[in-house]
Amino acid sequence: MTWSNGPGWRAATLALGLLVALGGSARAQEGAAPAAQEDDEIRRLREEAAASLEGGATPGGGDGTAAGLRQEAAAQAEEGEGVLYGQLLEAYNAMANRLNAFNPRITVFGDFLGRWSVSSGELVEDGVNRDDRIALREVELDLRADIDPYAKGVLILALHEHDPGEYEVEIEEGYMTLETLPFGLRGQLGRWRLPFGQINQLHLHDLPQAHYPLALTDFFGEEGFADNAVMASWLTPWAPIELSVLLLNGENERVLAGEDSDDPAWLGRATYFLQMNDTMFLSFGSSFLFGYNDAPDPLTDLPSEAKQETQVWGADVLYKWQPNQFRSVVAQAEVYGLKKEVAGGREHAFGAYGFLQVQPLQRWYLGARYDWSNYAEGVEDSEQWAASAWISYYTTEFLRFRLGVEHRERESTGGGEPDLDTVYFQVTFVFGSHPVEPFWFNR
Repeated sequence: MTWSNGPGWRAATLALGLLVALGGSARAQEGAAPAAQEDDEIRRLREEAAASLEGGATPGGGDGTAAGLRQEAAAQAEEGEGVLYGQLLEAYNAMANRLNAFNPRITVFGDFLGRWSVSSGELVEDGVNRDDRIALREVELDLRADIDPYAKGVLILALHEHDPGEYEVEIEEGYMTLETLPFGLRGQLGRWRLPFGQINQLHLHDLPQAHYPLALTDFFGEEGFADNAVMASWLTPWAPIELSVLLLNGENERVLAGEDSDDPAWLGRATYFLQMNDTMFLSFGSSFLFGYNDAPDPLTDLPSEAKQETQVWGADVLYKWQPNQFRSVVAQAEVYGLKKEVAGGREHAFGAYGFLQVQPLQRWYLGARYDWSNYAEGVEDSEQWAASAWISYYTTEFLRFRLGVEHRERESTGGGEPDLDTVYFQVTFVFGSHPVEPFWFNR
């Protein structure tokens, strides 16, 4: 803080001169040195203070009295200290934010679900009845931080309910991104939910519905498509198009070779973003996966070459209308196609889903979805479809309540199966650092 040549300095100078002038006689009575021995600077200050008193005004607009001079000096000092305090606070916050960028931002997600069957059939997955019970089906610990000025890191640990009351811990995602590669490229390596379509990239607690679409789980498994991979992505400078190429292990159990895979798989994706106007957004995407679904016997040393190819393609479209902060409409659809070579022939499969969600009020969301697949649980020509509807209520972005219904029909090559009619209730809670909101959320 510098007052030199400013009003604060002048006021302090006048106040000091006044105090010296008023205290001269007192010092004489107490045996102080006579006025003749005072140096030129003290005499100058006394004269300046006296002149200000006779003029009846101060440089800062005071009343010219000793009390006025003192008040003005105090006001100037307080103002200067306030400015200095603000500057120090701003500098501290900037430094704290930079230091905190290297400390993990911690978020915990909890997903509670209750399902009740209202028909003769019940949902059975992996030999476990999933209906007529309540469960904390998943808890995630999300850690994110800057590794250094050139890279960021993400680690997501998940506890899944594998069997009723029994949980398994796994690394759901763990990867780093390189943000400053040459030619505008962005790199990513580790394990994460791969960009095959839109919905696969969302975690279970981030879905606009309570479950993944049937087409996604039939093609890639109950948890969707995640793998260890290396990715390079590029946002083209001439159009809002993002291109991504991934090299992955090919360890998906449903369409690739699973944990025995020793041949890499390739995934490519292109996304076109279109901002139609200030309230409407549209995107189109396409994805293609190539890999092998056979692998050598890990118990033998005999080398073999993978020959059974798998090709999966997908296309997706997303539309969002957001006229204001508390209203929105989101529509999304995806289609999948599969060609898989197996011993004795080829398998072909298709699947699709579409949903519409409306936000009529700040805290309320209403939605409906239709699913279809002819590859139920990875079996060719095994058809199933489902129709569902839900209503979600947010107290805040940290706590959500959802009530939904679903009707599901399944037919397999071995004969028909009973229809499933289900009512479900879901609670999702978040605490810790505020996470990034999914694309369909609007607050």
